[in-house]
Amino acid sequence: MNNLLKPLLLIVLMFDIAASMASAQAESFAPTWKLMSQSEKRSFVSGFVQGWRYSSEINELMLQFVKKHPDKAVDSIEDVARLYRVKFPELDTLIGRLDEFYANPDNSNSGISKAISAAIR
Repeated sequence: MNNLLKPLLLIVLMFDIAASMASAQAESFAPTWKLMSQSEKRSFVSGFVQGWRYSSEINELMLQFVKKHPDKAVDSIEDVARLYRVKFPELDTLIGRLDEFYANPDNSNSGISKAISAAIR
């Protein structure tokens, strides 16, 4: 059973990632992109790349855990999926909460992930 679980999980993950990418690409971003200044484009792409790297780190941690504990693979993937099932506040509200978070000197060295986690609570 264990030998079948790993390939099955990989296939499910690949289809899930492909479906997510297809759905994200279904809506054109070109109109928004054309309205952005060069500075806004740099900020947007910088944030996107940072998010991509962060996501890659999470996937790598999950992969290493599943390799060590294949019997807990499904539970691990469900735990990670739960982290992403978040209802975000309106963008201006979120930005205001991030401003408040970073206004606290104790948070001045915190990464964006910690700041957003605090802002959505």
